[in-house]
Amino acid sequence: MMPGFHFTQPSTPMIALPQKRTLELQTAEILRGQIDQGAWKAWLPAERALCEMLQVSRITVRAALGQLRRDGVIAAEERVGNKIIRRRKNASGAGSDVALLVSSELHHLLPSIILWVDQLRAMLAARGSHLHLFSGQNYARRNPAPALKKLVRQHPHPCWILLSVNRDVQAWFQKNAIPCVVAGSVHEGIELPGCDVDYRAACRHAASLFLRRGHRRIALLAKHSRAAGDICSEAGFSEAFTHPGFADAAPVICHCDDTAEGAAKAVRQMMVRKSPPTALLVLTPFHCLTVISCLSQLGYNVPRDVSVISRYSETFHDYLLPRPSGYTIKTRLYARTLLRMIAPALNGSLPAARVRYIMPEFLEGNTVSSPPARA
Repeated sequence: MMPGFHFTQPSTPMIALPQKRTLELQTAEILRGQIDQGAWKAWLPAERALCEMLQVSRITVRAALGQLRRDGVIAAEERVGNKIIRRRKNASGAGSDVALLVSSELHHLLPSIILWVDQLRAMLAARGSHLHLFSGQNYARRNPAPALKKLVRQHPHPCWILLSVNRDVQAWFQKNAIPCVVAGSVHEGIELPGCDVDYRAACRHAASLFLRRGHRRIALLAKHSRAAGDICSEAGFSEAFTHPGFADAAPVICHCDDTAEGAAKAVRQMMVRKSPPTALLVLTPFHCLTVISCLSQLGYNVPRDVSVISRYSETFHDYLLPRPSGYTIKTRLYARTLLRMIAPALNGSLPAARVRYIMPEFLEGNTVSSPPARA
């Protein structure tokens, strides 16, 4: 875990945790600070949620809440909860804070994403702002509206960053006119600002690279999820084959689930064909590990028999031999671009409704060569 940054439990804001001293008093101070910043609009979260958020016992939380009641900050309403009745007038409010919403499991986030999130957190901190993280599978459901409505009501922020969310989540933020920026690809039909990596261009480049090396049976492996970025990647991959000089090429797009077993099954199905692919473009970096190891189990040498390119080049690929070729971005540049896009919202304006693309760089590894002579 990176110094100065931590992921909290799902649906909880990223705030400081109580240290030593009188634990009840410091817990009360933290809650008072969050109230002053506008983290909760009218009601405090339930006691159990506060326990998970602050990582303290329910006894400590109840003592802290009792202190806030005595100070006239909150009032208990039976069977309803704790209502906020007073904030300090000199509080800066939540106007300078940013919320980051992640609907995927946190342990599935790529190292490069964790890095730019931490760099963005540091950039915001340098200007006196905070980054609050909210995550949970309830935001990935087919109808996320109830969970999103509750989240935004309880945790108002001037701007939200949407990371790894589906089309329904993007549509809900657009429909409710909530200032936000998509960190990634904006779904078709959604008009939200976004900061995206141009993986359409990257996948077009990868397919063209295979073609120039002489490959004609080329496959792309993607997840079934049909994420917006994957759809763009498939489009870029297919565009490379429209060149008149590659009319004899046979592109194939295969889909699998998110597991290693699913990716391995897809590879086996491709390689048992009468004319198996001699080049594979893998969209998921974790699947790239599976693909190379599965090909080895099947008796194929990479890159002598099959060439492989990963759409994402991640640090853990450094431990794989041969080192996969792939694409990368400068994470600090991505974080700075996001900061520029959310800056208007922090100043009371709306982010510009446009998508900014960052062109990835190709890192040449040792997994691309010409097709075998027998192919």
